[in-house]
Amino acid sequence: MITHNIFPTKMYEDTIDVEGLEGIITSIAKNTPTVSVSNVKGYQSKNLFHDENMQNVIKDINEIALLVKNFLGVGDGLLTVSQLWVNVNTKGSYNRSHIHPGAFLSGCLYVKANDDTGVISFTDPRIGLRMHEMSFQTIPFNEPHNMVSYEITPKEGKIIFFPAWLTHEVLSNESDEDRMSISFNMRFVQ
Repeated sequence: MITHNIFPTKMYEDTIDVEGLEGIITSIAKNTPTVSVSNVKGYQSKNLFHDENMQNVIKDINEIALLVKNFLGVGDGLLTVSQLWVNVNTKGSYNRSHIHPGAFLSGCLYVKANDDTGVISFTDPRIGLRMHEMSFQTIPFNEPHNMVSYEITPKEGKIIFFPAWLTHEVLSNESDEDRMSISFNMRFVQ
């Protein structure tokens, strides 16, 4: 029998040293107003692409993105961060389901997190698969080809890259500790 793996959705995970970033994020959240994009409660900054405190993080992200680009085998241009912002999810805060229009890849770097600060949940883009949701008693939804969502638990220093078109949300922070992260979008530049 021949098996064909069609329409795969690839995600990438690595680690980055986040030492010192918690203080920077705390200062940004204290000194600049929140914007309302996907966040419910909590804090989300404006685009910090030009912020001098974020340049080392952008450099680190771009270095890993080169590996991702090479793995994908796409594009002649440079895949680089085009937008970057910080998030502070306090207890009870979350991010509504959304995508990132205009970007090729998006991602998130977890600066402060624990198992209870809220997972990121990705929705299977294959709409037709949802017709099986009512048959959950006979279909094993923990198998990759049957999943309707996939969750990643945040961990300090973990960085993830995913297609910007992939619908995702961040579930409620149930911890008394804040979850701090840096989110970003990436585009090709010539």
